Amino acid sequence: MMKRIAGMILFKEEDLNKIDNLISLTPEKLCKVPCFIHNREEMDTLPFHLTLSVWDILEKNKVESLFSSIELLEIELRVNDIKIKESNFNGGVFFNLHLAIEENLSLRKIQNYIYQKLPNEKYNPEHFIIHITLACHEDYHQLFEIKKNLLKNFKPFKIKSSRLVLYEIYPANLIEVKG
Repeated sequence: MMKRIAGMILFKEEDLNKIDNLISLTPEKLCKVPCFIHNREEMDTLPFHLTLSVWDILEKNKVESLFSSIELLEIELRVNDIKIKESNFNGGVFFNLHLAIEENLSLRKIQNYIYQKLPNEKYNPEHFIIHITLACHEDYHQLFEIKKNLLKNFKPFKIKSSRLVLYEIYPANLIEVKG
């Protein structure tokens, strides 16, 4: 598999704890890595995050330059639902259980800026819905049952961005951006 570089927004520790507390209510082991990745459970080392875009690793220098030019101010986001969407990865189809984020203009501006500078059509802000992946699976019904379980105790909550980062994936390797 070709290595890729992903641009992400991470969250403050107390907000990661909110997500961890929510998913602790389900007995199933959740894995955020797409189903078609070998040893995906071992590769699931990224913290919960918002993916802004992903590029081929050959674009690394351009992506690093772009991300070093962006100053991320703290953004407060509202998590308002738990949803399932169909996803594609290297020609395969799977399902993504995720936390839905209420539309946020500050986040949309960052997403648009990145797309205008280094477009990846899959992450076009006109179509790509920013979300926090909880689990990926080929079995929709299994994710639906997990979703039903999580929704029993779900209440919308707020989270705050902490930093803009780049990761080489998979396996996940944080890339330090000079800026």
